[in-house]
Amino acid sequence: MKALKNILMGFAIVAVMSFTVSAQKKDDKKDPPPKPKPPVVRPEGEKRPPPKDDKPKKPEYSLGFVAARIEGEIN
Repeated sequence: MKALKNILMGFAIVAVMSFTVSAQKKDDKKDPPPKPKPPVVRPEGEKRPPPKDDKPKKPEYSLGFVAARIEGEIN
C-alpha cells in the first residue's frame, strides 16, 4: 500500500510539474528587430592629417639664460 501511495504521489508531482512548465512557455514569441548594417570602412580613402600639438612648448634654455643674466655674463 505504501509503494502504491509513493508511486501515485510521484506521478502527481510529475504531472503538476509538467503542467507548470508548459504554462510558462511563451507561444507569442516576438523576433527582435533586425540590426542595422555596420558602416563600411575602406582604407583606400584620404590619409588623416597628423594630430595638432596645441600644448605650449617650454623654452629649453630659459633657466640658463636667467642664470647667465644674473651673473652678468649677458648684458
